[in-house]
Amino acid sequence: MESWQEAVQALRRAVSINPSRAASQSSLGLALVQLERCPEAIPALKAAIDLDPDRTVDYYYLAGCYREAGDTAEAAAARAEYDRRRGGG
Repeated sequence: MESWQEAVQALRRAVSINPSRAASQSSLGLALVQLERCPEAIPALKAAIDLDPDRTVDYYYLAGCYREAGDTAEAAAARAEYDRRRGGG
């Protein structure tokens, strides 16, 4: 069984120790998405992308979280960037 809440706790510690590690930010964002906590995931996903813009999958999850939050413009922008990086547009 996957324990996303435990993962979030561990990843929050990792991010507090080294906030400039894109993989930790990304993993935190993805764990929060799994817990359906998109408002909390958005800053982590954005931080991961800011630190490493080549983290293509983070654009996908960011788009979904923005869509869930009702921010259609940001959702469309993140999805367009995901599609562009995947070669789909």
